[in-house]
Amino acid sequence: MKIALICLVLLITAGESFCQKTSAPVGVDPLTLRLSHGPLVLQNVPLTRALREIGFQIERGYVLFGAEVQLQDGKEPNVTLDLPKGSSLQSALEQALRQIEGYKFKVEGEHLINIYPKDAESDPKDLLNTRVERFTVVDKPPSLLLATPQSYIPALHARLTLAGQPSGTAGSVMGQVGEPRVSLELQNVTVRQILNAVTEATEQFPRKYFPLGWAYFFEPPSASSAEAKHYWRSLFSASSNWKDSPTSSLATPGNQHLWA
Repeated sequence: MKIALICLVLLITAGESFCQKTSAPVGVDPLTLRLSHGPLVLQNVPLTRALREIGFQIERGYVLFGAEVQLQDGKEPNVTLDLPKGSSLQSALEQALRQIEGYKFKVEGEHLINIYPKDAESDPKDLLNTRVERFTVVDKPPSLLLATPQSYIPALHARLTLAGQPSGTAGSVMGQVGEPRVSLELQNVTVRQILNAVTEATEQFPRKYFPLGWAYFFEPPSASSAEAKHYWRSLFSASSNWKDSPTSSLATPGNQHLWA
């Protein structure tokens, strides 16, 4: 993810701090990671659960997901997986998304993959495309930032309060005891890029904490409800040995994969 003039600071409760500039990701290509804990068989499970279980199966290294998921009657699309031991992350995602019409995934960082409906990035009505001139937070729990972004992004809150816009609902906040806090300063970004930046900040966590992905759920107006609905939550997908780094090929950020 390429973002102009960003300083990313992670403040650990014990007083440690880390600072890095975000830039085009380099290093391990997450799509080459292997599922090494045995066959993964899931029957008709929600998409985000499938993503979580895929991530947990990675033996060395880790992957985080930013998922934009359209609901129907309040439910996620379901998928079935039958993945043998040693399957690549790419083949796992391909198997899952072939079952959902019009979704694609895109490598956004060395450990980050976004998943969303095929037209989401270019849709001006998509809340995640809301443009934010400046985003600044200091010493905030990332689980709160990912579950209630409208509380920290005035431009997003403003869109949600306009007549005809979807009504905001608080996401499920799944924090960790003693969770490290983050500080971010971003310029000229979208809400999607902010969520990705928060996720990448959690990669600086000490080993005993799990890094966080994110999920955004939305449901367009329907016959049963004239009002669109949405919510956010953090998404766990890293196993306890997530700090172990595999040796692999270089990532190719921006690669997109589509199944219609």
